[in-house]
Amino acid sequence: MNHGSYVRISPPERVARVLWLYQQAIRHDGLFLDVEQKEDERGAKKSRVLFSVGNPRKGFLTQVSEIFQRLKIGVRRSTV
Repeated sequence: MNHGSYVRISPPERVARVLWLYQQAIRHDGLFLDVEQKEDERGAKKSRVLFSVGNPRKGFLTQVSEIFQRLKIGVRRSTV
């Protein structure tokens, strides 16, 4: 509802993943974290961190970003 253009231009798999993450956050009292193994287009194995939070308190996402940086976890995509 808030990002109609995102839904129109994003691949269906990405839209489905975002909706699934949203549902998981609701089911887990507003916070969900998952890691999945994936191969990129060159066949290299990578890990994908999936993180979802509902109604974060002020500054919470900044703290999470700092933790990811300290752990050297690169953030390539963030959907708000």
